[in-house]
Amino acid sequence: MAKAPIGGYLPTLDGWRAIAILAVLLDHAVGYSPLQSVPRVFALTRVGPNGVSLFFAISGFLICSRLLEEERAYGVISLRGFYVRRACRILPPAGTVVCHRLGPCSRGMANVGFSRPLV
Repeated sequence: MAKAPIGGYLPTLDGWRAIAILAVLLDHAVGYSPLQSVPRVFALTRVGPNGVSLFFAISGFLICSRLLEEERAYGVISLRGFYVRRACRILPPAGTVVCHRLGPCSRGMANVGFSRPLV
């Protein structure tokens, strides 16, 4: 069995990510189409939750792998460093989404893009 490079890219995970994405897209495509009234088709295509679970499994695998690599390299795991890296990765896109969605509220257009009022 070949060893994964430390801190390296794992191309195999791209295939698993693609499967997870396709599962969620298929679930949404059938769930919002006339095909949802066909019980057999709907039952066979209800795979979105499995795609989400696969994403969580991939994330858990990557997080554990990186923490074990850090422990192997330095002899200790820095939880502070871990959370700083997570924040640097997650907060910029999350902040962009929040600003994009709440921006209209500051201009008095609270209902733009929402199905019900925010307030």
